[in-house]
Amino acid sequence: MIKDLIPKKIRTALVNNIPEYWTKSAAFRKTYRFLEKSEFWDFGQIQAYQFQKLKEIISHAYNTVPYYKREWDKIGFKPDDIKVFEDIRIIPLVTKDIIQSNINEFISKQYKKEDLQVIYSGGSTGVPAIYYNEKNNNEIERAFMYSQWKRVGFDVYKINRMAILRGLVPSHGDYEIVGNKLILSSYLNQTSKLKEYFDILQKFNPDYIHAYPSIIFILAKYIVDNKLIVNMPRLKAILCGSENIYSAQKEIIQKAFGVRVYTWYGHSERGCLAGECEISSLYHIFPQYGYAEVLDTQGNEVLGKDGKGELVVTSFNRKAMPLIRFKTEDIIITTSEKCSCGRNFMVFKDVEGRTQEYLVTKKGKLIPGNVLLPYDVLNILDHIAQYQFYQEKKGYCKFLVLKKPGYTSLDEENILRELRKELTDDMQIEIEYVDEIPRTPSGKHMFLRTELKPWLEQFKEEG
Repeated sequence: MIKDLIPKKIRTALVNNIPEYWTKSAAFRKTYRFLEKSEFWDFGQIQAYQFQKLKEIISHAYNTVPYYKREWDKIGFKPDDIKVFEDIRIIPLVTKDIIQSNINEFISKQYKKEDLQVIYSGGSTGVPAIYYNEKNNNEIERAFMYSQWKRVGFDVYKINRMAILRGLVPSHGDYEIVGNKLILSSYLNQTSKLKEYFDILQKFNPDYIHAYPSIIFILAKYIVDNKLIVNMPRLKAILCGSENIYSAQKEIIQKAFGVRVYTWYGHSERGCLAGECEISSLYHIFPQYGYAEVLDTQGNEVLGKDGKGELVVTSFNRKAMPLIRFKTEDIIITTSEKCSCGRNFMVFKDVEGRTQEYLVTKKGKLIPGNVLLPYDVLNILDHIAQYQFYQEKKGYCKFLVLKKPGYTSLDEENILRELRKELTDDMQIEIEYVDEIPRTPSGKHMFLRTELKPWLEQFKEEG
């Protein structure tokens, strides 16, 4: 092949100097072009598109997914019963627990399980939930992400230098540069690492910093507290997602870096994606991504200023495991505001119920919850029904465990060994066996619960 005639270093250099649009798959390019075309559709075009996609995904689910076929037949529902949007409420809601209890019956008969990509998400039982996606779904997802980043200047047709602080672990050391991406380890402390990261970022001079809010906030607070001057002429925006972000954090991050913090909402199940726009902090829900409902506890639609309800979604881009009226367990704050950006998208004001907490080592090192992802330790959870990290004081963490039948002392040894790999030497961890894992007032499970406040001044080194 021709590529074999070109040395690897030269091939890598060439790829690094080609805009990402041309290095992505056909699925990415097709989706991105469609989003460019449909971004400013009028309301009628959006409604027509959404209704067509709803009909298609509901028919597909009924004809190929055993669970939907069985349950909808019980109530006498057929896809042709959908005449208007409101008819979707005939369809029963599905929960994370329902899907996990019937996981194989949620896979379309048009796909082979072994050919699908496995996706993990925090489950309401405290054990990671499993979902299956087509393997090209990541490329479609990335097209949507790049489309919304375009609102703050990201240009997929040009070279973009990106610094990443999102739980990735470099192959060696605390950072590595791969092409036009600087990957920084997400394990931060308050002294040497923060200054080192600041210097590395300055030298790399990215166009964008892509980060978990909880991690970039630590660095921003350090910059502000030490009155450091950021000199990154290329930097256009901080891209923050996957966690809720508090207004006070946003202010500090923007003060530190002097650029816009752009935030969005999404979830691992990929039923809804929403982001801010150029001119407002309202979350704009992509109508091309799925159909969204906001429902109160009685199942009635929530509308208007400061309404509050659970986000329920029907995905358009998941064929292997369709999500039809899926309860996300995320609470949305609605608004009656209309954005003047020109997009006729449904908007909401905020998301409640998402937390971003830290484990705090004895020396004050902060370990963000999103770094210690539940599925990083999947291989040691076979005999655990539920679990939770719980911290009351620095340097000490309990791992609460609700055992399954078959749990032995060997499981305990494996758990402690693997968790000690993830945590640090100045973090003591103890397993405590319980009959129940505490939940939040809204009924959600938190895999990391702490009594410590998530602000840096609470974690000053002692002495």
